[in-house]
Amino acid sequence: MKKRLLLALTLLPVMAIADNVTFIGADYARTSGFGESVDGYQLGVKSVFDGKVDVTLSYAKLSERGVSEDIMGVTVNYGFGDFNTGSLYAGVGYIDVPGGGEGSFQLGYAKTSGSGFDYDAGLVSVEGATFAQVKIRGQMGPGGLGWSLGVSHDGDIASQTAGFNYRF
Repeated sequence: MKKRLLLALTLLPVMAIADNVTFIGADYARTSGFGESVDGYQLGVKSVFDGKVDVTLSYAKLSERGVSEDIMGVTVNYGFGDFNTGSLYAGVGYIDVPGGGEGSFQLGYAKTSGSGFDYDAGLVSVEGATFAQVKIRGQMGPGGLGWSLGVSHDGDIASQTAGFNYRF
């Protein structure tokens, strides 16, 4: 699974053509809950195809007290409108975590155009837990460089990310 996901991460930007937008990003990640917290980094590739389909591949490495865990995921969201101007979406995902994998379902509203200010607010359900999440992205100048911030919370577990990305 890991080799296939990493191969897909390298090929996804090649699939970015005319009306599509692709982002490659790196984030600092922190997750806390139940009196514990872990820190690490997250790498990802996100592409929006024809303003309707959003595909995200991600890899995270989180560590605490010398113990590291690798987490990989893929999500596919379908926009009921156009992601370039803002759209309600529904999607499915798969998260490969140590000890097995978990499926997910998401529902939300997002604007993902790569120009100006982008956002994503939604709910993600994973194994009976429902997380509220908000992600924002801003452009840094006229090129493709941007910043991003994200938060999610399910009442017990909270996650935060902050990083940079590049739009193709």
